[in-house]
Parts: sequence; C-alpha cells; structure tokens
Amino acid sequence: MFDVIVVGTGPSGTTAARHLARAGVKTLLLEKEKLPRYKPCGGGVTAKVKNVLDIDFSPTIEDTIARASVAFRDEIRFPVEFDGPVGWSVMRDKFDMLLANEAAKAGAQVRDASNVKRVEIDDDGVRVQVNGDEIRAQVLVGADGANGLVARAAGLHAERNLAAALEAEMELPNDAVEHWRGVWHLDFGAVPYGYAWIFPKAEHVSVGVGAFVRANQKLNLRELLKQYISGEPTLHHAKHVAYHGHTLPLGGTLRAVSKQRVVLVGDAANLVDPFSGEGIYAAVKSGGLAAAHILRGLVTGNFDFSEYMTQIQNEFTRDYGYAQKLGAVFYRAPVTLLKIYQQSDLLRRFTQEIAHADMDYHTVIGKSLRQAPRFFLSKAIQKIRGG
Repeated sequence: MFDVIVVGTGPSGTTAARHLARAGVKTLLLEKEKLPRYKPCGGGVTAKVKNVLDIDFSPTIEDTIARASVAFRDEIRFPVEFDGPVGWSVMRDKFDMLLANEAAKAGAQVRDASNVKRVEIDDDGVRVQVNGDEIRAQVLVGADGANGLVARAAGLHAERNLAAALEAEMELPNDAVEHWRGVWHLDFGAVPYGYAWIFPKAEHVSVGVGAFVRANQKLNLRELLKQYISGEPTLHHAKHVAYHGHTLPLGGTLRAVSKQRVVLVGDAANLVDPFSGEGIYAAVKSGGLAAAHILRGLVTGNFDFSEYMTQIQNEFTRDYGYAQKLGAVFYRAPVTLLKIYQQSDLLRRFTQEIAHADMDYHTVIGKSLRQAPRFFLSKAIQKIRGG
C-alpha cells in the first residue's frame, strides 16, 4: 500500500514523485522500460526549465545554447544572437535518469521494467497491476505520455490535437558537429506547417522534422526528413543515422486532466506547446503543481483535484490557445514573417523572454500588434529616404 503511485519516469512523473517523497509521502514511481531508456525527443531544454526544476541537471548538459539559426530553405537564413544562454541540449535518457535518481534520493521507490497492465479506480483508492502484483494507493498520477494507460482507464483520454515528429540521431564528422556548436537551428521551409531542427549534442547532432498546426494532414515525415538531410550540406557523410518517431499531444484546448483520485501531468495532460512543440517545461511545472495538490488532498481527504485542473488551465491552456493562434498565422506565411522577425530587435528580444518565461504568448501577441504600425512606418520612411 502506497500513498501515491506515479506511472512514468519522464520529467513530469519524476518531478511529482520527488516533491511528494520529499514531503514524506510514501510514493511509488513506475517505469515500463529498463532504466535508463532512450526517449525520442529533440532534447532542447529551454532556460525557463531551470526556473521550475529545483535540482542541478548540469551533469546531463551536452551543449549550451546562446544563439539560434533561422531559415526557410534557401530563401532566407540568418543568425539570432541572444544576451546569454536560452537553453541547453540534453539526451533524454541521461536527463530523465538523473531526475529518477533524484526522486529515489528523496525517498520515492523507483521500479523500472514494470509495465502497468491494468488500472482500477474507485471510492476507496486506486489499484494497478504490475508484473502480476496488485498495488494499491490513495492517488494515481498519469505521467505515461501521449498514449498512456492511466488517462484511458480514468476516462480522460478524450479526442486530442496530436502532432507528429520524427528525429534522427546522426553521428557526423567532427567538423560538422562543431559547425552547430552552441546553436539551435530551425528551418521553417522543410515541413508544411512545421519546421526541421538541428540540435547539437556532445558528439553528434539531433535532426528532426515536426508538423504542429495542421497535424491531421497526411505527411510522410520520413521522406521529408530524408529530403531535409540531403539538402543540408553539413549533414552529409553521416557515420550512423538512427530514426525515432514520437507523438506530440498539443495543448491549447480545454480538456479534463483530473478526476477523483487521478491527475495527469506532462504529455499525458496534453501540455506540449502548440507553436514550438516544446514540452519539457510544462512537464516539470505540471509535475510540481500536481504534487502540491496531492499533498493538500492527502491532508484534507479531498481527492477531487478539480482545483488542479483549473490551475493547469490558467497556467497553460489559455496561453497555449494564443500560441495556436500565433502558429496559425505564422505557418501560413513564414517567409514574410521571418523577414519581419529578422529586422526587428523587439521580436528577437521577445524570443529570449519566452525562453526564460519572462513573457507569455498573450503578451507577445499584444505587444507585437501595438508595435506593428510603428515598425512598418519606420521601414516605409527608410525606404523613402533610401530612394
């Protein structure tokens, strides 16, 4: 018998387990695969993750990112310089393993190679079947990703806005890896309503493609990724290429993420940024929020958790709705808007502030619209003077 069972050792589940165990809650953290396990992900950890992750993850950092490179095929390409680091590249097997170890140090019992086969929820508690054993608890945390069992068992697996991504871990000659050192590269011409990325790691690069807005369109991501790789000179002469696909459950739509005795966190709660496809920040933060509400429920005996769902809507869903709107505009005319972005110091500063969580999408859209007339007027004046 445990107080809380957490299913999934990604950033959301390990964060929830760590906070709960640290508070003295008897916590079981389950992972279906043997740890450490490979996790398909670009491995981009934005600076705002550091604001909500109260542990030192520097041992897992493969590269520190203080610049970006933005492109649309061969039509446009330009660098973006930031005032300091806006993120870090990690390998998720190492990053997630570190978080799982920290949960264990806090007192959580971590069991890997433990695939949950059945979940039952009633007024008295929750029960899960793992490796032939039945384990009971007061509360269940679903941190088992986009296709997790917990959401389905709890009746929370509603119709969702799913995107898809495909990445390749590429071993390249040393000079090719060094070419991308310290840079996140995004090419918005490689995929309709999405982008291709190149993220440098310590000794290789992660290259991927993802479609985030019109995700229901049928795209051959493998073919698009191969085309992108063949068209990018720095990616030629690969020593080894390993392909991995993953599903991105996009946020921005009101959905239930809790019910009696059950809370969903991270990807299981559909908390992927619908504009960028980034999900680690929301995973870590939702894990911490869930832990706080569960602690309160264990004290009061109230396991409704509707206040957690309200907080998720306030923290993420509403602003991700604005991210959806921004994406719907941007991905329809990326070349035009990228050229405006290239010429606007203000918009580049907004990017940095979003990466640090100093600004949200609602604020970015509002400030951009207010500054637009002044921006276009100044460009018109420059053109007249230049003529």
